[in-house]
Amino acid sequence: MLTLEGTMDKEGGYSDSRLQYFHVFSTGDKIVPRAAASVDIIDNALFSSASVGGVVALNTGVKGLQIFPRFGGLVGEYKAQTLTTFDVQQSRAYGVSGAFYVMYTLGDDGTYIGAWPEYNYLDGDIETSLLKSTLMIATPLDQAKSRWGQLKLEKTTGSMKTGDQKISVDDTVVWANYKFYF
Repeated sequence: MLTLEGTMDKEGGYSDSRLQYFHVFSTGDKIVPRAAASVDIIDNALFSSASVGGVVALNTGVKGLQIFPRFGGLVGEYKAQTLTTFDVQQSRAYGVSGAFYVMYTLGDDGTYIGAWPEYNYLDGDIETSLLKSTLMIATPLDQAKSRWGQLKLEKTTGSMKTGDQKISVDDTVVWANYKFYF
């Protein structure tokens, strides 16, 4: 699966983007029937980061309920303006990322709801800790399930800090998405 998302600012210019890739393998195991290698790349005004990791699908034994924990190693680079704001020199940072995706299929048409936390931690001259919590509902808009409507609520909290400076992050966004698969 490949997902590419981008956001514009109020003036219509580039704000941020995210690229996710999951390459799924069957395991033949009853408890962990699938596993995936994953890459998650984020770019915004403060930093760019890439996480390489793994995801497993857990068989819950409950029809329609799917659980996918993800863990990864994270490397990032802070933008020049961020370095200036914090009065530091080193742009590189390293850390970890993790997520715990929970999805539940509501009916036969494929409509599903999801909830998940995603955590990213970068440590370098600037220490960044971000938690994004997401609630989402998606429904197919055609019989082939190639076009989907999606509503998503994202709450991001955390901080960026050095020894004597700290910026807190507290952002809530509601998204209405149209997705198509080919």
